Amino acid sequence: MNKVIIFLIFITFSNSESPSFDFSYELKYGDGEKYLNNNYDEGYEFEFFENFLNINSNYRDYHLFLELEFSDPPILGYSKTDFDDIVSRMYLDKQFQDSYFKIGNIDALYGAGLGLYTFPDQNIDFDNSLIGLEYKYSFTDHFEVFGIYGVSDFEQRSNPAITLPDRFSENSVAVMGVNYDCQIGYGHLLFKNQDTYFDSATLNQIYLSQGDRITLFDFDYSERVDELIQNYDGINFWQHIGGDSLNTKSFVFGYGIYSNFGDFYLELEKSNYDKLLGDRVNGDRKYFSYGTNLGNVGLSYEYKDYDMPYDILTFTAPPTVAIESTSILAGRNTHSVNYGDEVGHQFEIIGDLWADIDFLANISLSHRHSAKQKKYRRGTGLADYVNESTFTGVAGSEEDDYLNSLLQSSQDYISSPSLIIEKIESPDFFDYILFDYESDDFKAFYPYRQVYAEVSGYLNSDLYIKVGYDLYNEIIKSKDNLVYLNDDEAISQGFSTFYDHAESIVAEALEYHTSNPIQFCNILPGCAENPGEYGFEQQFGMSSENYLADLSFSNYDEYFLRNFEYHEAWTVPTQLTYELVTGSSINFYVEYQSKKITKTSYNFQNVESTEEENYKDVYFSGSYNHNGFWTLTLFYEQEEQPIKTLDWSGIDISFDMADNGQLSLFSGSQKGGRVCANGICADQPGFDGVKVTYRTFF
Repeated sequence: MNKVIIFLIFITFSNSESPSFDFSYELKYGDGEKYLNNNYDEGYEFEFFENFLNINSNYRDYHLFLELEFSDPPILGYSKTDFDDIVSRMYLDKQFQDSYFKIGNIDALYGAGLGLYTFPDQNIDFDNSLIGLEYKYSFTDHFEVFGIYGVSDFEQRSNPAITLPDRFSENSVAVMGVNYDCQIGYGHLLFKNQDTYFDSATLNQIYLSQGDRITLFDFDYSERVDELIQNYDGINFWQHIGGDSLNTKSFVFGYGIYSNFGDFYLELEKSNYDKLLGDRVNGDRKYFSYGTNLGNVGLSYEYKDYDMPYDILTFTAPPTVAIESTSILAGRNTHSVNYGDEVGHQFEIIGDLWADIDFLANISLSHRHSAKQKKYRRGTGLADYVNESTFTGVAGSEEDDYLNSLLQSSQDYISSPSLIIEKIESPDFFDYILFDYESDDFKAFYPYRQVYAEVSGYLNSDLYIKVGYDLYNEIIKSKDNLVYLNDDEAISQGFSTFYDHAESIVAEALEYHTSNPIQFCNILPGCAENPGEYGFEQQFGMSSENYLADLSFSNYDEYFLRNFEYHEAWTVPTQLTYELVTGSSINFYVEYQSKKITKTSYNFQNVESTEEENYKDVYFSGSYNHNGFWTLTLFYEQEEQPIKTLDWSGIDISFDMADNGQLSLFSGSQKGGRVCANGICADQPGFDGVKVTYRTFF
């Protein structure tokens, strides 16, 4: 595909007399040791070499963009050394009088991104752009139609901590719609049809074992696979199943308006889509935002309601409706948004305190739509089960076998419990604000809360300060793995039914032996007096009274296995910048964070086990900028972990060489951390060594 587009671009520009070209080049080089998953006890040699060359060319109304990447190896992802890989992105577009045409990599955003949002981000090695065509035609200044068709071999990471993608899909997407902007409002209508194919290797990777399932998607898909595997009974399921093709049809409506009462925007998505290896279902996503000013105070509110739990997000990126922290340490606590099953709110207020001092306050909340608890109840329906049994054997010889068999099957019935799914009542809005994390019902909704406040501004013309406070709370895991409860009333009623049935069988046996005494009964001690009881003892090995008295069901202990994981942290970021009279400046940035991870589990004996991990982190950077030409920065970070203390330090010198670009040299160690773009995250590895970064435009 790249070669075809390059050929078309060559034909287009070959006849150009004097096209203009702009270039930007970025080099990243590092030589040292790499540390993954915060395991700083084990590092290995790592040398990365990344080169990015962006080419922009214009001729008349044509615009050409090429991004060339040579990475051997990159910081994240695959090495790119072959021709098809080096040309990582390209497009050719042209603006006509009333229309617009584009071929190549399509990066598009319509509205808030519920229907379509494709973008690249090198920092997280993410690119969900489509290779195809985009066309727009404007009938008037207020009405425009658009259409997109593209394909993509999309790569995803199942976990931000892994360095290479492990989920792959083949996709084709067709989009058509209209944009409108008139006196009564603005927005768009969009229809999307998407076909996606997953091969068996990816289906296998998406499947999770019982203890790792967290989301509704995890449980729905993995439990369905469990059933399918049982049906194949010994046959290699993953080899047999091949892959699975999915189709999604979505309709999106966006509407916004500017008014004296504030700015409103609403976006709704309705979808009909296939479950992975399952049936077809409906789903929807909703987003709403409002912003206004009250004097010098700005207020904003965002709301999300994402209810497509079985959807696999690919070419959309709905708003996170969560604070995007600029703090180094608080940013590592980024909430992992569940775009399929989440309700959330974000409130923000910005205003003046006095003079040149401003304040900002933000609160972000989210939770799942609903929570259900799976319980396995023993004995439910036992009485009906016993009532379905009748004795059809040979009278006088098989009653004991029948009753022993019925007793055993009744106990087997109790030990094979029935599944009961109980819906947990949803907490109210203020429960999420107060965040009652000790409540088991509250935990089941995977609640998240983050509160941030800061004061910033100039104390005088030369001195700038910023002081903030970030409070983060989130339930990362809340799972009832197994809950076995006894239905005592049903078991008691079932035993009563069984006992009554046994009494009738015993009475019938006694009557039979009375009517059919054994030979010579009249001369045998005990038989002559009571031939029925004598015959019963010969058959059952005990008297009828003792037999009935010995009847009982085995006792089954109730138990449950439960796991919780709760993260809480508070962070204080501070910054001070002082402008020197020479035009130079000094800057200090200091952060402190205290974080606690609580892991609670219950075993088969219902014994609670709680493990707490406490972390304390201090981050410091101090820099001196000399007349805007060079900047010297010192970095230091220390983290107290449960069993050890780690520290990282480094020095960076950067040069702003105007038309000759920017050069940065770093030596030292850096802690890895999570980097996110619109809710899509990747973990940058820890590093100890030398880094060189160079950027230039020409």
